[in-house]
Amino acid sequence: MAYCLRANMCDDVASILNAHRRLGPHKPVSYLPIRTIESVLGLSVGEYRAMIEQAGFRCLVIPANESCIASGSVHAYSEFALADVLSAHATALSEHGWPTSSEAFVRRIAAEWLEDGHPVLPIVQIAFGD
Repeated sequence: MAYCLRANMCDDVASILNAHRRLGPHKPVSYLPIRTIESVLGLSVGEYRAMIEQAGFRCLVIPANESCIASGSVHAYSEFALADVLSAHATALSEHGWPTSSEAFVRRIAAEWLEDGHPVLPIVQIAFGD
C-alpha cells in the first residue's frame, strides 16, 4: 500500500479503493487509469486486480494502446449487474453496433471515449452509475 504523507491521505486511498470494490446494480462498472493505481494508490496492477477479483468482480487490464486513457486502464465490473443493464438496452446497443456481452462492452468503453450527444452515452452513464 502507498506510503501516506498525511493522515488523511490514507483515508483518501481507502475511499478510492472502496468505491471501486462496491459494484452492483447502482454502479456495475468502474475504472482507474493505470497511472493512478501505481502512483496514487501505490499498488501494482496485479495487486489492484487481485483486490477486485477477491471482492467477487471481473477485471480487465486494458493497455495504453487499446485504451482511450493515456496510461491504460483497469476496468472492474459486476458481470451480473452489467448484464442486466445491457439486456435492458440491447436493442439500442445493437442498433448502434455496440456489443451486448459484458466483457465486449467493457472493452469497447475502455477503447472509445464518447462525446456528449453520442446515442450510447446514456447507457454507458448508467453502467458507470452516473
